Amino acid sequence: MENVPGIAQKASDTCTSAATAVLCARRLIVDNKTNETFTYENIRESVSNSFRTGRAMSNGKTQYTLKFEELKEYKSSPKSMMDKIASLLDEHKEGIVFYFTYGNSGRHAIVISDYTQNPDGTYQFFAYDSSSTKELGRKKLEDTFRFRSSFGKGKSLNEKYENFFAHAIAKPSFGSRHYCVWYINGEK
Repeated sequence: MENVPGIAQKASDTCTSAATAVLCARRLIVDNKTNETFTYENIRESVSNSFRTGRAMSNGKTQYTLKFEELKEYKSSPKSMMDKIASLLDEHKEGIVFYFTYGNSGRHAIVISDYTQNPDGTYQFFAYDSSSTKELGRKKLEDTFRFRSSFGKGKSLNEKYENFFAHAIAKPSFGSRHYCVWYINGEK
């Protein structure tokens, strides 16, 4: 699934829509629906800025429903957060959307698409980041625009990952809900 193109967000606050469009496009491939596509516009029409569990995403032919998960219990341990993300990726071959904070007040959503596990037990995650139209597509998590610009400091890649995963949203977002990941409901 490495050849799934990235989708650029159209405005500064629409990363959730762009990430969800990539997620749905990847799921079409998992479902062997190669004659269909999902676009940013499909998602914006489906949600109207109202993301929530059970919300249906549709491209006119196929419909997927989203499930949101808090993961607050993993917040204190970036390693356990990474283990949980890897477990979700094992269940959801299309990937997951990961929502995080950066800087003083920034929030951003990316698709974490897959991973490999190194012999020492650390992870190499791959992701799609919609925040840079010049760098769309699947790449190593640490090579995505938002990761490099916000989490590039650290002594080792593992320390950078720990810093990144420690910033999972754990405060209210999307109204009064606390979310940090979402994925398409149902395993594939």
